[in-house]
Amino acid sequence: MKSELIQLITPMYDDLKHRLSRLALVKSFILWRAATGFIHCGESKEPNAIVSSLVTPEGVLSVYQIITRDQTKKPPQHVSFEPMQGCGEVDPLLVDLLAKPGQRLSAEQEIEAQGLFGDGGKFEVKPILH
Repeated sequence: MKSELIQLITPMYDDLKHRLSRLALVKSFILWRAATGFIHCGESKEPNAIVSSLVTPEGVLSVYQIITRDQTKKPPQHVSFEPMQGCGEVDPLLVDLLAKPGQRLSAEQEIEAQGLFGDGGKFEVKPILH
């Protein structure tokens, strides 16, 4: 089976309604690509950190790095990162993005996903590593 690394960049919103809508979009992408796993990266507010999670059927691994910003300096601010640490828990909404066995898009959803993520789509994606 050929593996591809494909990057989908989309902002996540603080308010739950918009966040759930964006997560549904990501889930349709995962189903459309028949992905067996994914990596989600983002920045958390509290604590202010970079968070990366690997989600596969075999399990979940999540790590974070605290971001320290020197606010006393005018831009560009000095930014540093603490050592990486393991996360105890992962947002269950992320784990739910992984396709369940036999889960597929309907024909209508497949056409919609092609329009969103395919050539010329609003969120057109291209492989970054084959």
